[in-house]
Amino acid sequence: MKKILLALVLCLAIVSLMAAPVMAAKPAGNPVGTTQGSVYLYEKTIIEPIPEVGWAPLDGVGWGKFNYAYDAEDMISGVFNGKGLVADTNYTLVAYYGWPEVIALGNAVANGGGNVNIAVDLTDITDAIVDDWGYEYSGAGPGVKIWLVETDDLNDALSAMDAWNPTNYLFEGSLVQ
Repeated sequence: MKKILLALVLCLAIVSLMAAPVMAAKPAGNPVGTTQGSVYLYEKTIIEPIPEVGWAPLDGVGWGKFNYAYDAEDMISGVFNGKGLVADTNYTLVAYYGWPEVIALGNAVANGGGNVNIAVDLTDITDAIVDDWGYEYSGAGPGVKIWLVETDDLNDALSAMDAWNPTNYLFEGSLVQ
């Protein structure tokens, strides 16, 4: 009888430990006052822009998604996940304004499957992107173009494009607002 009672108490203890996380309060998804956004990046046609649209995204090739969080004043963090890229190639996620200026957001090497993940802390560079550049794109309103480029095509400071190989890049599907 003692063995059965001990086994029952042990089973109840295990069940209560497993149920505790289910009954716990759900943590908040974002810190108070922050919002999330995302933009997709695509390989695009490079032959000729389509009037009123720009370069058209290509299907079935490299692409990525940049997820970011922001508060009332600044972007504060972000993560980029890219797929279908050239394996073992170093890529840099950049904010692009106009040739040749860029701000490097982060970089990483694509794995053997052509996937890259770049985590970025935007708190130190948001002022440079928004306040220092202080621009609006024609017809699109204010925003920032985010590109994924090969790191070898940037200068040593990662602040300007040194080469132009657009078939190797991912371009914004929309602007980061």
